[in-house]
Amino acid sequence: MENVAIEQTLRVSGSDLARRSGELIDEALRRKVVIVQNRGRDTVAIVDVDYYRHLLQQLQKLSA
Repeated sequence: MENVAIEQTLRVSGSDLARRSGELIDEALRRKVVIVQNRGRDTVAIVDVDYYRHLLQQLQKLSA
């Protein structure tokens, strides 16, 4: 499987998410942003969402 190209990755603490959640939502609406949580650490990764959807479709085909 190919790696998803990540243009930029930002680490955001839970307190930052609580304080700046509106700002993060605004950013998500302006850009292709995926917000993920990895072992209790919140991470905002700006990725190619169309490619991510393509990978999900490939996984669904494999599991069918």
